[in-house]
Amino acid sequence: MQTFLPYPDLRASCLMLDDRRLGKQRVETFQILRALTWPDYAWKNHPAVRMWRGFVPALVGYGLENCREWTRRGYADTVAPQLLGWSGGTEPVDPPLPQWFGLEALHLSHRSALLRKDPDWYGPLFASLGEPDLPADLPYLWPPAAFPRWPVRGGLGARAVPDALRVLGFDAARRGQAEVARAAADGRDVLLVARPGTGGSAAGLLAGLVTAGRTLWVSPMLGPRAAAVPPVPLPKPRPVAPTTPGVPPLARPPGPAELAAMRAESEPAEFLFVAADTLATFQPPSGPVGLVVVDRAHEVAKDDAARLRTLRADLGGPPLLLVTDRADPGERAVLFDRFGLRDPVHAGGGWDPGGVLDAVSVTSARARRTAGIRLVGEHRPAVVVAPSRERAERLAAGLHAAGLRAACWAPPPMRPTRAAAALAAWRARRLDALVMPAGALPPLGRRGPALLLGDEPASLDDWRNLVAAVGADRSVLVAGPGAPPEVAGYAAAGDDARARLLDHFGEPSPRTP
Repeated sequence: MQTFLPYPDLRASCLMLDDRRLGKQRVETFQILRALTWPDYAWKNHPAVRMWRGFVPALVGYGLENCREWTRRGYADTVAPQLLGWSGGTEPVDPPLPQWFGLEALHLSHRSALLRKDPDWYGPLFASLGEPDLPADLPYLWPPAAFPRWPVRGGLGARAVPDALRVLGFDAARRGQAEVARAAADGRDVLLVARPGTGGSAAGLLAGLVTAGRTLWVSPMLGPRAAAVPPVPLPKPRPVAPTTPGVPPLARPPGPAELAAMRAESEPAEFLFVAADTLATFQPPSGPVGLVVVDRAHEVAKDDAARLRTLRADLGGPPLLLVTDRADPGERAVLFDRFGLRDPVHAGGGWDPGGVLDAVSVTSARARRTAGIRLVGEHRPAVVVAPSRERAERLAAGLHAAGLRAACWAPPPMRPTRAAAALAAWRARRLDALVMPAGALPPLGRRGPALLLGDEPASLDDWRNLVAAVGADRSVLVAGPGAPPEVAGYAAAGDDARARLLDHFGEPSPRTP
């Protein structure tokens, strides 16, 4: 299953295709549309389906271009009228395109795949268009989906957070997401620090659903843009034997639920996606915009940010949500100035002194053990990571002696039955603490711990990676006299200095407190 897009142009991409693939693209577009919208249809998580979530009109346009070229070459077609069932019976005009459209790496991977499938057709064709040495072994580049599921339709009115979570298909909000959504719904600007893959984009979707009006979503391109589309020649029509038009067979015809889902796709989009480098030519929507989201805000160029400030003013000044993975206070000040944030709410890990930037500096091994026992007693269940297996076993024994249910987990040479029993007790929530040596993190289960306690990690890199892997509600580093200098300096520093040193969602800064 695939929609071939060798170039960032729907028409040119269809002209490129050989007859065999052109005919199949009509049917595959039809299949992907059903997978996207029919409630009980299969293939919903296939990457060729995921990449089109939220962009059904553009996919309909792609399918119609394939059908148009198919009939121009002399073949009969009955697919086009059925594709119009997803667009209210009319062909979409300038439909919004996905965020990945125009990404050179993606289009190049499609050209490579086509060359691999039929070198006799595509080799001379690509050579005539200036690519005689096009590689034929590049894997498909599957872009990220804009939505966690589809359809995502909340209407243009404000929804409550629990209802918006249901629309997105989430059982519960991840840490900080509900706070972000409520702040945006109250008209506040928000600065969210979120590492890629930790729910930053989902927080923006949630905020959009709980805020009345449309959501304008601005993001930089995922990579270099494709060059201008070359003049693709029109293939000559070939003699085709006459056929009797018919209706292509379906696995099953659409029922009332499927027809309703198809009709819903002709409604106005609730989320409007625009690439930051196209803001100069972007035409503002006619309806009200209740929220502006800037994803990967630190990658947006200064001139594009200035254009967004002007556009935001023209839209009536809706609240602004910036999502970034940079926690450095200096970079925070740049974002404030560049985007014109107004008294924003801070969310995420970068500037939360009670969260991932927490640290305890002690002067003795005894004080280090005492601090660990106190923290585990206050925040249970806890994952405790020690620098060695011997230290982990001593910590587990100390916690047990203090009346806390603790067990040590370690890879071999620890007996497998003992390690398995400790992990099973942890997953069943029969332990207050699971203690383990560094570098040996087991699968902890879906529910994260209340506390991650790092006992003198070897480096800030190790600590940052551990925080990201465990996903605890609170993460505390304890540094005693045996801690490495950079770890000891981090623990002794103030909140802002720790943010600079750790730069929780980026690379460690060379600056010192």
